[in-house]
Amino acid sequence: MVNHKVRNTILSLWLLTLIGTGGILLWKYRKKEQNEALRAQTIEDMTNKIRSGEIVTFTVDPDAVPVSGEDPVGRDLPFLFPVPDMDLSSSGAVCPSSGEEIPSFSLEATSFDSANSVSSEKASDSYTLHSCGVISIPSIDCLLPLWDGAGSVELRYGAGKVPNGAFPGYTGNLVILGHRMKKYGSLFNRLGEVGIDDMIRIETESGAYTYMVDTILTIDPSELSFYMQNEGDACRITLITCTPVGVGTDRLLILGHLISG
Repeated sequence: MVNHKVRNTILSLWLLTLIGTGGILLWKYRKKEQNEALRAQTIEDMTNKIRSGEIVTFTVDPDAVPVSGEDPVGRDLPFLFPVPDMDLSSSGAVCPSSGEEIPSFSLEATSFDSANSVSSEKASDSYTLHSCGVISIPSIDCLLPLWDGAGSVELRYGAGKVPNGAFPGYTGNLVILGHRMKKYGSLFNRLGEVGIDDMIRIETESGAYTYMVDTILTIDPSELSFYMQNEGDACRITLITCTPVGVGTDRLLILGHLISG
């Protein structure tokens, strides 16, 4: 009789644990799905406002829609970094296709909150994102805001231009980072489907620039500094994300050159 009661008690505890664990997992799954839906809708709204010229800066909650694996310490650069001995100094040359001097690209503040400043404001309750324009890759139906900066908050809401790299359409290496999300189509999730001769389009306030993909690489993170250098007299673009999806031990690079703009 005692053994029977003990067995029933153990079985009941096991069932309660199983139900509780299942409930927690279901709650986490639903929360993650809600998080991704909110991210997708926010990115779509931001993209539309940037393309229309309505808004160029956005104030967001720095703790909202986090991405698994991002740097929990600082907001300057994400988990893709640090990379030792990086040389991102600008060559200072002019792209032959534009024939113009490299602009300063100082953006006037236009946002949901008129009190926002143009500076990259980092506070405990708010964070200001500054737009460089939008990036689109038609072959994978990718359309995202392109932020001036590549910190963890920027990469939650689109792709980020690495500081000190070339500006869109100008001489040097335009280096852009993005998260390889597990959810299909989210951020740079489908970057692995990009092929040679595919187009990458960057729309900015000063015009639109089209790059053609000419090189696709998978490298060790320790090799990044070589591919991120901003040197030479060509107008280049380098997209960087983690690979494989959900693992992220290596880096996927999509390289291209300017063909119009």
